[in-house]
Amino acid sequence: MSWLGWIAGVWVAAGVEAAWGGGMPGPLLLVALAAGLWSGARVGLIVGAVAGLCDAALFGGNVLLLGVLGTACGGGAGLLTLWCSRRHLLVGLFTALIVSFLVGLLLGWPHHHHVAGAALAALALSGENTLWMIPIYGIVLVASRSSITPVRRE
Repeated sequence: MSWLGWIAGVWVAAGVEAAWGGGMPGPLLLVALAAGLWSGARVGLIVGAVAGLCDAALFGGNVLLLGVLGTACGGGAGLLTLWCSRRHLLVGLFTALIVSFLVGLLLGWPHHHHVAGAALAALALSGENTLWMIPIYGIVLVASRSSITPVRRE
């Protein structure tokens, strides 16, 4: 049942990213990060690969690079739960901030002539993705808490 949720999340994020006109890193990468943080490295690897392939199909990027990048980010986020609590929104926000900055710097490097321009563009994109992570990981947290704790009727 959780697979259907992650697939639906990828579809919604692909629609948002297409309407937004952005590319990696965007909401698709954030869904892979959320999957890795919440469900572990294995699910993060799979959802990250799907997110990277969807991003390449939507925006015409390098399929291999974006697939590997999505896989690495989703799996790496899954490994973070070994040291950090997955039940806290700040973990998701800091993960989105750092990973989005690194991916934005990696993918934005060829488009800028100076390191400072690439760093500023990556910083702006990572700030925007951090704001996007609030509803994405917030929905995961709220949905998981409602499924874990039974509703008491009185």
